[in-house]
Amino acid sequence: MKRSRTVVLRRLRRLSQAAFLLLFLALVFRARYASDAMDLGAPDVAAPSAAGRFLDFDPFAALGLLVSTRAIRPAFLWALVTAAATLLLGRFFCGWVCPLGALNQACGRLAPRTQRKGRLARASHLPAQAMKYGLLAALLVAGAFASLQPAALDPLCILARGLVFSVFPAVHLLAARLLSATADSGLPHLADSAEAAFAFLERRELVGEIVFHRTALFTGLLLAAVLAANLVWPRAWCRFLCPLGALLGLLSKCSPVRLFKRHPRCTTCGRCALLCQGGASPEGAAAWRGPECLLCLNCEAACPEDALGFGFREDADARGPDLARRALIAGIGGGLLSIPLLRLSRGRTNRARLIRPPGALPEPRFLAACLRCGACTRICPKNAIHSTILEAGVEGIWTPRVIPRIGYCVYSCTLCGQVCPSGALRRLTPEEKKGSGQVRPVKLGTAVVDRTRCIPWSQGMPCLACEEVCPVSPKAITEDVGPGLGLNAAGGAVGRPAVDTFKCIGCGRCEHICPVEGEAAIRVYSLGESRAE
Repeated sequence: MKRSRTVVLRRLRRLSQAAFLLLFLALVFRARYASDAMDLGAPDVAAPSAAGRFLDFDPFAALGLLVSTRAIRPAFLWALVTAAATLLLGRFFCGWVCPLGALNQACGRLAPRTQRKGRLARASHLPAQAMKYGLLAALLVAGAFASLQPAALDPLCILARGLVFSVFPAVHLLAARLLSATADSGLPHLADSAEAAFAFLERRELVGEIVFHRTALFTGLLLAAVLAANLVWPRAWCRFLCPLGALLGLLSKCSPVRLFKRHPRCTTCGRCALLCQGGASPEGAAAWRGPECLLCLNCEAACPEDALGFGFREDADARGPDLARRALIAGIGGGLLSIPLLRLSRGRTNRARLIRPPGALPEPRFLAACLRCGACTRICPKNAIHSTILEAGVEGIWTPRVIPRIGYCVYSCTLCGQVCPSGALRRLTPEEKKGSGQVRPVKLGTAVVDRTRCIPWSQGMPCLACEEVCPVSPKAITEDVGPGLGLNAAGGAVGRPAVDTFKCIGCGRCEHICPVEGEAAIRVYSLGESRAE
């Protein structure tokens, strides 16, 4: 009876992992703009962002936001539910819910047979597992005294970034190229089927315009490294580095759930330790490490002697987290040491071209609040929002910025603020963004004409593409007619673009459309930007 109960629970755990992983993937994938609504000038979100759903229940994201901003959004109070459940049950979130944990576990099963030698030693508890507690301390200390958001290394944010910046664009590109090649194959039936499939997927926003992200390689390699490490150490990220796992491990110290051992039955075969996902020392001779246990139930199911079992027991063999005081001290010291280094890196950055999305908080508050989840990047209809690398210093890594040469900010679009889970981008209405009456429009920056590159200014040839696309009414770009180097079709002086800095909102549409090869002849700078309060 007991073994059948364990089998049922393990199956439920696998179903739970698969369900939450698929839900996370679906939410990230479907967090797109509704193109029909955008065409009508009334943008709306097609689906909630995965960050907005999962991170609401993430205690580390909530704590990181509280530490760095000294405030917390009401939505993150849902994290108390996860914290309370962890106090009662232990690290169930890691073993049953976390989508990155599910991927780590699946990748671990792909380890080649050549890696199985010595697997017992790698699956057993290792002193390096204390590193995650040091990393947790370092992130919280740095977040408390610098403009660093600790949740940038939250597993949910890492997975969301990898999907948004790397995986989905790569799959999108491959699918589009494959369908295009099939349609051009010359085989009538195959070509017709490919064209029908392409039209079907395009209507559902699954293929179409290729989305480009500057940090795709860097972010994709990071996610690949996290997953590939499982080929050597089971659940490597979860055991050694995950700050969310460290926090949940500390909370699980209070859990009454224990692994009890019937020592007379144990034959020290090592099967339980071999299959343990967390390195929690379930084997008979060692004290069980509850804060490392992911509640995978593999040890209980693997024991041929029925010597292990989970229950609410006070007399079970248990041991608290081996925090290795040196790791904690090193983490706190590292966090304190990083503060001046982070500030120095921010001070030496060139922010003239660092354009933040509409509704961004003042820079220090923005850096402290942004979770680096990629939700705003995913939702942007014109591929204008990209993540930084070091343009905003180390503190600003992975924070969103607008790159007008790649895409522009749609005049009435406020989607990025709608999906932001932390409030780093304030939720705006289209009316607030465009301004009305005495209310000034949201200003991302100011466009500046480079006369040495501008075709009318430098070559005396007609070109007013920037003026034509300017969405502001009356236009912020006007035609400056004066003595020039050439004549237009009517025989008059060539019109040259001039920017009214008061009217310009810095949307970047002019820079995006500029026909000059390479660097545009009209560029948007953060000069005069407005920030939300």
